[in-house]
Amino acid sequence: MKKAVVILLIIIFLFVIGIKFYFFISDDKGSISNTSLSEVQEITSRARSEKDVTLCDSLPTREKFELDQVYPRDNCIFYVAVDTLNVDFCELFTYKNRRSNCLTEIAIAKKDPDICMNIITNTPIEAERDSCLRRVASYALDIQICMWISQDISKASCIEDIAFTQKDVSLCEYINDSSIKQRCIQSISNN
Repeated sequence: MKKAVVILLIIIFLFVIGIKFYFFISDDKGSISNTSLSEVQEITSRARSEKDVTLCDSLPTREKFELDQVYPRDNCIFYVAVDTLNVDFCELFTYKNRRSNCLTEIAIAKKDPDICMNIITNTPIEAERDSCLRRVASYALDIQICMWISQDISKASCIEDIAFTQKDVSLCEYINDSSIKQRCIQSISNN
């Protein structure tokens, strides 16, 4: 019985080591290469200055610099996408969780809430979309964008933020939640 437990533990140990080896040392898309931090910075800088996202493809998808693990290719794509305000580049990430951040930054820069509507992820879609819309509305100081927000509390907070920034108590009237509306009116009246 003890022999079977020891053999089982050895098999589990070898399986775990094999998985780690595959994901962290292999030469596939998730490989760690020997690219130096200065090389990554140089290629990223060149891609940004030339506005050429294809230069990012020469970077590894994952790299380890000291204690931090970073994603040079995706970071490069992100910077080029935001610099050029090209939403199509947001589709090129190896790790798709960067897509919504990319779309949000471009939507803010362009003050375009339509871009937020392209956010689709495995996490709650409304939360990420609403966050994007709120940030665009706050940057554009446009409460009409707040009206696109699906969650009532987020919508009310968005309107409150803009009303406070513009010091316009009349905007508080667009808030449906009575407690948030009252807080909005009081915060502007007290300033």
